[in-house]
Amino acid sequence: MLIEDIDALTKEKLSGLNSDLVILVGKNNSGKSRIIKKWRDLFGDEADYITPSRFNINEGNFADPEQESKNQIVVRRQSHHGPNAKISELPQPNPYLELINLSDKDLYALEEWHNKYFDKLEICLKNSDKRFSGAKISIGEKEAHLAGSGSRAVLSLLSRLLNSNLELIFIDEPEIGLEPRIQKRLFKLIKKVSKGEDELKKKKIILVTHSNLFLDKENITNNWIVEKADDGKIYIEQIKAESEILSLSFNLLGASPSDIFLPENILIVEGLSDQIFIKKIVEISYPNSKISIHFADGINKIDYAIPAIDQMLKSLSHLSLYKEKICVLVDKTDQEKLLDDWQNWINDERKERVIHLNRNGIEFFYPKTILISLTGISEDLMEIETEKFINETKNEKRADFGDLKQISKIDLAKKVSENMNERHLIEIDKKITDLIDMCNKLKFGEIICN
Repeated sequence: MLIEDIDALTKEKLSGLNSDLVILVGKNNSGKSRIIKKWRDLFGDEADYITPSRFNINEGNFADPEQESKNQIVVRRQSHHGPNAKISELPQPNPYLELINLSDKDLYALEEWHNKYFDKLEICLKNSDKRFSGAKISIGEKEAHLAGSGSRAVLSLLSRLLNSNLELIFIDEPEIGLEPRIQKRLFKLIKKVSKGEDELKKKKIILVTHSNLFLDKENITNNWIVEKADDGKIYIEQIKAESEILSLSFNLLGASPSDIFLPENILIVEGLSDQIFIKKIVEISYPNSKISIHFADGINKIDYAIPAIDQMLKSLSHLSLYKEKICVLVDKTDQEKLLDDWQNWINDERKERVIHLNRNGIEFFYPKTILISLTGISEDLMEIETEKFINETKNEKRADFGDLKQISKIDLAKKVSENMNERHLIEIDKKITDLIDMCNKLKFGEIICN
């Protein structure tokens, strides 16, 4: 569903969204607050708006707390109108007044939720010797107005979520001031209120968020993306597919796998010696890169390695982030169909991310100056001796390579890498360095969603 004309929305159309939980996500200045302002104006006394400014808890003595609470609601509503009204600057609800005016049933539910999932909440008389001394609110054995900002923010939200007199609540950025663990708990309560579970009064809830923890991953159609066109027109589009909610969640996390401890990109090679050598080139060329080099233990297993890595990533994020970025480097092969399959698998239509070399062994591509220094073999004999070493290590695992006695391919790769520095890059086959450049170029970079 696409809503293109926000200003043409009516109360009936909003109610017809077929959801008691509407989650709006979009970039800064995309029009989310304008949408809330429009919708809020449609519902009068049935609704209330919880602003981002919800940290102040002002205790006091009121001749008529119930009337004072109603007066504040009127002030918030009146402040809402006018062409220049900014919803972010509306007066905030006063949690103190909201709490002491809750019914006993609502207050019991609030205390139960607060004590179970957040911190100990206590409401008592300020002076036990004076019957009309006013209420004292404590959170975690601290007076509420002295508690941490997160505790005060939670209390502000709960006082409205659990108020049975409200039919509709607008919440602007419920994540503000809350650590992720508390955000998850709060969203659990929001979901229950929107469904009317656990004997809670059912409400329609519309919230604006920049946190992936407030996306509804259970009912993905409850999530909507807000965008502003070049002409200033605001529209919202409903999420309908799992891939869309996963992409949205990824963007809210920063749009970079490295931010969530995943590699920026993946380069698959044949064996461990290839991995050691290529990793060293990457470290020299791009010192701060988080490209991950995976080896598939032989060319015949690379066709299994790519889908295996894809499945691994799906198990972490349920989203194949790397499919059009992953790169592959293999030795010489005549298995053209196998190469075509790999290119199709990773959508390498330009055939620039699956590269096969012209020799069957990574040892042929080590910098010659390093090999000569390590083995004592002359340059004119290096090709012959390298091929001999490769053939002998296929069966025996270790072989003599000039001055290097009974050395394995892996140990040779380590010695070569230990001696490599920037000046040796010029000796490396351009196919290899170009692929590494491509792999780095295609890595996830800038954040693409606020």
